Amino acid sequence: MSAKKSITLPLIIIAALIVGLIVFWIYPRANKTLSLNGQKISLELALTDQQQVQGLSSRPSLCQTCGMLFVFDKPQNQKFWMKDMNFPLDLIWLNDNKIVQLDKNLPPEGAMPKNFYPSRQLITDVLEVNAGFIDKYQLQIGQSLSIK
Repeated sequence: MSAKKSITLPLIIIAALIVGLIVFWIYPRANKTLSLNGQKISLELALTDQQQVQGLSSRPSLCQTCGMLFVFDKPQNQKFWMKDMNFPLDLIWLNDNKIVQLDKNLPPEGAMPKNFYPSRQLITDVLEVNAGFIDKYQLQIGQSLSIK
């Protein structure tokens, strides 16, 4: 085997591993689903501080049957913003899968948002979806959502 061939194979393997890791970390992962009126909604999880700060910022859009679920370790008060958003959102505030607050049609803001949207009570999760979602599915405070 030539020296060139013996170096090429390990480089190909390393390159494949690097590409695989990049795809794993960058490609949005729908890890949970929610079923509403027979429609399956794919949920991408925001679990880490970094994922939660980034949220849906800078994305060009969100599919109509997609959402981002922010999961917190314990019930707590939270505050959301629309920093670097490109489309309006509805926020569904949950405490143990029960809707405790609804905020509709929050407008996108730039790099220095002026508006913040606080929870009015302790929450365990927040679901971000396209504006109009709450009305489309007729969601109500007190309603339970089954997230699988």
